[in-house]
Amino acid sequence: MDMDRRIIGMLFAAMFCVAEPTASAEFKDWKSFKGTTIFRDEASKAYCYSTTNAVVDADGAPNAYHPGDVGKNCYKDAHLGLDCPENAGYPDTDWWTDVLVTDPVDQSIPLIQKTGPYKGFFVAMTWLQDQNAAVPVTDPA
Repeated sequence: MDMDRRIIGMLFAAMFCVAEPTASAEFKDWKSFKGTTIFRDEASKAYCYSTTNAVVDADGAPNAYHPGDVGKNCYKDAHLGLDCPENAGYPDTDWWTDVLVTDPVDQSIPLIQKTGPYKGFFVAMTWLQDQNAAVPVTDPA
């Protein structure tokens, strides 16, 4: 499976922190890992790092992929969805079923949302799954 084709790469500055929301922390240089400085608050053991290179993935969002974007250039054309269906492997790979829910009536195509605020969009999956058997995989929520 070509994971790079399933991911949208974007460059932007981001700060990622792991700490208790109510905790007050004093972050200081702690160590460097592969060119990234990691900051740590010794008292809480919380840490932060800053990066200018991060990867964003729209899988699981109810407006991630739209059938009207099939065949569009992923980098040059405007899209209705957050991402290009080609990045979900659709329609040209055999792994698109790992990203998009198949239509229960015709499993050769992705399921399109019939109702709700994102009516007309494909139902996209995410690795985070609701284990509640009462929620079908076809539910975009």
